Amino acid sequence: MAIEPVAESMDNLCHDSCDFLVSIGDNFYQRGVRDIYDERWKNVFENVYGNTSERKNLKMLDFWQILGNHDYYQNATAQIMYSDQMETSFKLPWFWYTLFIDKGQDCGFLIRTC
Repeated sequence: MAIEPVAESMDNLCHDSCDFLVSIGDNFYQRGVRDIYDERWKNVFENVYGNTSERKNLKMLDFWQILGNHDYYQNATAQIMYSDQMETSFKLPWFWYTLFIDKGQDCGFLIRTC
């Protein structure tokens, strides 16, 4: 799977230096997910970045999500529901939300505009 080398690089980079992760959309390219039981949760997220992955650094971090256009192709609400109902590092509290992370003088801002 093409995302495996990327996840491995992320895991290596996050050794003792990451506080959280951010996805800026198209979480489930190309067609989103059907529901909270879709196999894509396991194959595309959990086994690669999440609780059941072999990546010891990534699976310890919250992975904050923003919905992209491909996430709406089936059931974007399922991603919010999964974040709320399952034990996961996948974090998506709503279609739009504000996340404040206190890092001293450092700050970040993410917004999906289309």
